[in-house]
Amino acid sequence: MEYCAKCGKFDYLDKVAVVVGGANAAAQTAVQVGHSAKKVFIVHRGSELRCDQIWAKHIAENPKIEVIYNSVLTEIVGDGQKVTGIKMSSKNSQGQEELKE
Repeated sequence: MEYCAKCGKFDYLDKVAVVVGGANAAAQTAVQVGHSAKKVFIVHRGSELRCDQIWAKHIAENPKIEVIYNSVLTEIVGDGQKVTGIKMSSKNSQGQEELKE
């Protein structure tokens, strides 16, 4: 887990990253991490991003960034040493979905 993507963006080299949110901070983080990560998922509880258009444009143009709308992060899964996945619930369905590394 990171709290400063700009500080550690190369820590994501060829890894999968998850960013939670839909406003400017989340969008900017996803774009920055997207330069080095293999894949970036944005988990957003709303049906559209709330970020400025410039960030939305950068997200749309980067095939490594995927937005998961109408979903809420419910659990960070790990093996005691590292994060191995996340669980989230969708506003549109019952149950939970899991993303794994």
